Amino acid sequence: MTEHQLEEQLISWFKSNGYRYVHGSQLVPEMGERESLRHTILKERFISALKRLNPSLTDEEAEDVYIKILDLEAPTGT
Repeated sequence: MTEHQLEEQLISWFKSNGYRYVHGSQLVPEMGERESLRHTILKERFISALKRLNPSLTDEEAEDVYIKILDLEAPTGT
């Protein structure tokens, strides 16, 4: 199985389980989903999901969580 075939199977599985698929070409900075391609967490989607799962969070608290997630350092192995 090629990488492309595996990717297509996974996309199909996620879609059949209720996830919405968005092609990568729609996630470029020019489409407003992220500030740059270096941003792997889509801010507005993240905050929206966070508030949906934690309805008591204020906008400011959700923003603080987003910032803390971005600031996580990679494990050093020590």
